Amino acid sequence: MKLHNNAMFELQIAENKSTQAQVEFISKKVESTLLKEAKALGFEGKGKFFLQAKKTLLIVLESVDCDSVREAGAGISKYFKTLKYESIGIRSFDDENLTYALMLGILAGDYDCAIYKSEKKPKTYKKIFISPSKKLAQPTLKNLAKKAHIIARNLNMVRDLVNTIPQ
Repeated sequence: MKLHNNAMFELQIAENKSTQAQVEFISKKVESTLLKEAKALGFEGKGKFFLQAKKTLLIVLESVDCDSVREAGAGISKYFKTLKYESIGIRSFDDENLTYALMLGILAGDYDCAIYKSEKKPKTYKKIFISPSKKLAQPTLKNLAKKAHIIARNLNMVRDLVNTIPQ
């Protein structure tokens, strides 16, 4: 389900889907093998880093709360808009609120005000597959995705209204 005509991303809920790229969230407090590998390549341990060999975007969260996760979701949209990957895999959080914040961030970060752009670029639609975690089942994720679509669609409609010149 896409949000509007300018949307590039489509959220889908699927288990073990083969994708072209992955996203991994890492808490700043936890040392992982992926983080060690990224630091060996020059990553400073803040923000995001793309491990080209593994086709994995690492996102280091300062704190694991809804605002940080929503901002990270928007960052995922902005990051993958420029790349040629057509499918991205993300494992959901065990917490409903964090997973909802992630979905909302991805969909809200996908906004592009193209009303006044003279040069329309051809779009490649990209699918983001969110896989269920141990604590969140597929039906729960589908409900969260529906809610996130509704809020993001309304948010983007307001953005369009604000960006439109009064007549």
